[in-house]
Amino acid sequence: MDERGYTFEAEALFKRFAEKHALTYEVETDIPMEVCWKFPVQPKLSLPLTLGLQNADELNFGVWDFWSYFFPFERVEEEFERILDAWIAGEARVAVLRGRGRLLQLREGEKWETVYWADGFLSLFRRFPRALVRNGDTERDLEERGLILHSGTTPPWGCMGLMYATFAFTFAATSGRWAILLLWLLLALVLFPLFAVGAKRVQRIDYSNR
Repeated sequence: MDERGYTFEAEALFKRFAEKHALTYEVETDIPMEVCWKFPVQPKLSLPLTLGLQNADELNFGVWDFWSYFFPFERVEEEFERILDAWIAGEARVAVLRGRGRLLQLREGEKWETVYWADGFLSLFRRFPRALVRNGDTERDLEERGLILHSGTTPPWGCMGLMYATFAFTFAATSGRWAILLLWLLLALVLFPLFAVGAKRVQRIDYSNR
């Protein structure tokens, strides 16, 4: 592997995918990625699709507000191509969880198997997605179902909650006022879910929507 990583191999993979499904695409050269191909809406694609290569051997698949990282290249190339073909065929979907969580799933017989989990890995609602996105849906369809395309991420509420609990425990341990610790933790159980649900997404470069 040269200093450009798997650039040539990724371009060959993307070209193979485009030719197999007769898809048109644009090659982006002005963003910080080794390779970035954008596939606009067209007869076989109802939503824009972005394929990329970053960090020498990291393959990216992006659609709607979902973005993924598959690596190392030599181990995931075949699986990545299978995912692309499945998306075109309607045999792949993005499950939208509460908050930031997204699952990329492939149909395996009568079941849907998760092959990638994006953000929110502590989500308690993995089995109960609030919506599903797949090829065939348009952006208008998603808006009508209450799904709004965001350009950023929510704050890391899990980390903030852990810091909050650590501070409360430290205060109680040093002061001996355990009743206050209990009060703070009960307050957190009420406030943090409200903050997480109401938070707006902010300032993240989302290559899938460029």
